[in-house]
Amino acid sequence: MSEKLQVYSSEQNKIIEVGEDVRREAAYVHQQVIAGSIITAMGITRMFDGELYTGLGCGSKDEYIAEFLPFGRSATYGYYKIGKKFLSAMPELSGSVHSGGQLPESVEGVSGLGYKKLLELTKISDAEFVELVETGKTNVNGEDLQIEEIKDAAFRKAQEIIRKATGEYKEKLSKATGEKATLEETVKNLKKQVKTYESMIETANEKEKLFGPAAKQIEENMTLIKEALGHLTNFKLTMVRIDVTVDSPDIVRSPYENLVKLLHEYHAQLVENYGGIVE
Repeated sequence: MSEKLQVYSSEQNKIIEVGEDVRREAAYVHQQVIAGSIITAMGITRMFDGELYTGLGCGSKDEYIAEFLPFGRSATYGYYKIGKKFLSAMPELSGSVHSGGQLPESVEGVSGLGYKKLLELTKISDAEFVELVETGKTNVNGEDLQIEEIKDAAFRKAQEIIRKATGEYKEKLSKATGEKATLEETVKNLKKQVKTYESMIETANEKEKLFGPAAKQIEENMTLIKEALGHLTNFKLTMVRIDVTVDSPDIVRSPYENLVKLLHEYHAQLVENYGGIVE
């Protein structure tokens, strides 16, 4: 009777005992992991989901990646995403992977796409994915997607084909068009305000003739107001261009929230100091 392997699992924060059966399975699955793209993807998925890396003496996925794999963490989780896509769309493949049997010919044909192209294809729906794998073509959002076209194209071109079908380019174009229209409208409104203040400055000049030295102060104040408006114009344009949503990373969202809070605080200060002027 062979000794059980003891492994400290940093993911479970405890020492676990790994039997001979798990160790044999881990060694077998690891060979799948370092094989071709699809076998690699589904091998990694099986290794991670079943925590088989413990059978190789690893206490976490990251330790397994660092100790056993010829590619980094980012690529590994890319393969994991591909494997999850195949097994989600085609759960019957799970049996082939577990038994060591051959994958269907249609699936083996898709494996010729390579890692990067397969990763792009995880963006389409399961139904579209199955149709593409089994027939070599599918239709995504009205765009035809064909395996042979993707296979023959360089990666950048293939990426463009897939993203066009999944609507990413349409969304970005629509967003850019909307932002351009917003900026144009903002500039238009601000130019109107500038003209209004220029008219007010002209009026101040006329008043100087009537009120003497006091009118000079009016002119200086109006010049400063116009200068402040220019800064405000640039600030507004910058705020329009900032693309921050609730889904943005915290490193971007947090300073943006602080900026908005400062604006609120400054407005409150203006109201307090100039209550009879600012409402």
